[in-house]
Amino acid sequence: MKVYITGANSRLGYYVMKYVKGKGLGRRKSSYVDIVTSYEEEELKKLLKDADVVIHLAGKVFGSYKELLRSNVLLTEKIVNAIPKKTKLIFASSISVYGKSIKEGDENSPLNPDTDYAKTKAMAEEIVKEHKNYVILRIGTLYGEKYELYFKVFDLLRKGRMPLIGNNRVPFTYAGDVGKAFKNSISKKGVYVVSSQGYPVDYVIKISAKLLEVKEPRFRIPKTCLRFASFLNKFLKLSDFLNEEVVLSLTSDRTFNPKKAMKELKFRITPIKDGVKRMVEIYKKLKPHA
Repeated sequence: MKVYITGANSRLGYYVMKYVKGKGLGRRKSSYVDIVTSYEEEELKKLLKDADVVIHLAGKVFGSYKELLRSNVLLTEKIVNAIPKKTKLIFASSISVYGKSIKEGDENSPLNPDTDYAKTKAMAEEIVKEHKNYVILRIGTLYGEKYELYFKVFDLLRKGRMPLIGNNRVPFTYAGDVGKAFKNSISKKGVYVVSSQGYPVDYVIKISAKLLEVKEPRFRIPKTCLRFASFLNKFLKLSDFLNEEVVLSLTSDRTFNPKKAMKELKFRITPIKDGVKRMVEIYKKLKPHA
């Protein structure tokens, strides 16, 4: 079976490649493999003519709407136009397509994309569905050893500068569990929610502090302040951590029901404490004296 993977060099690609034997699709090593500029459509058709499965991971979370449209929508359209009808297309979508106020979301819940990122992912899903032979995985808020953005939180915890945010639930999902789900989706069809049910964000911050062996945060920052900082970040480009999608994900209360994926894809959820422990172990090796 010939499997091609876009975005194989991305963070999620690292975990997918651990479980799926496939060939990375791209001409240069990059977190976001830009096939839009790397390949013409006819080139892609020749390259993928013998593909049994294409796993489409490549895309962007950060950037302007134009960049997101190009990387998430136009790139998906190019892939769909290039692959044979018989080829199974597995698309990495996001729970963000449901919006930021959903409770017990599942595959039948209505979509309500409320950010540029979410809107482009929802648009890409519609293109994928035109292919017919598809699987769409709506993935939770990913974390794992390769997601260095969380290491900035660990830095702040060590310095005593990380605030508590709230008891709103965030669907943190260990990327290794998602990698296994991609492998098991090759023989399936349809849409799956591949996400944890959700964890209170303050709880995650506190267990991170405990695993780092530092004091728990004592001060709290209002969610409105974070959201205002995110608004300013659109113009000032202060930090990826203040990206609209990131901030709304961390300050909204969302829960999900992954029962279908657990049954059909054998999706198993690593407890948040175990997943964070793995990240802390890597972080301490990288920054033993930080």
